Formats: sequence, structure tokens, C-alpha cells
Amino acid sequence: MSAQRWKIGELARRTGVTIRALHHYDEIGLLQPASRTESNYRQYREMGEYIGRAIRAHDSTD
Repeated sequence: MSAQRWKIGELARRTGVTIRALHHYDEIGLLQPASRTESNYRQYREMGEYIGRAIRAHDSTD
């Protein structure tokens, strides 16, 4: 059984982090997708949701 994967829009919805911010985090290596589809869409696993929420919580304390 494989782990559930989400496209970037689903991860953004679940975490409250914008798609643009998730793209930026990918570019700087902070939160990279688990894989990419044949069409080059980013796919994230469940851990990405927890990391995204942690990033959002950290950003809101600044």
C-alpha cells in the first residue's frame, strides 16, 4: 500500500500556506515534493502537511 500523495493545491488548502510560498520553499530546499508526476506536477506526502503547518506557525510568530 503506497502513501497518499497530494498535489500542491491540496497541500496549500490543508496547511493554509499559499501555493506561491510552497513553490518558494521548494526552490530553497525547505519543503520539497516527494515526487513529481509525468506532467511535472509536485506531489507531497503526509509529512509535507505537518511541515507546512509548522512553517505557517513559525511565520505567524514573526
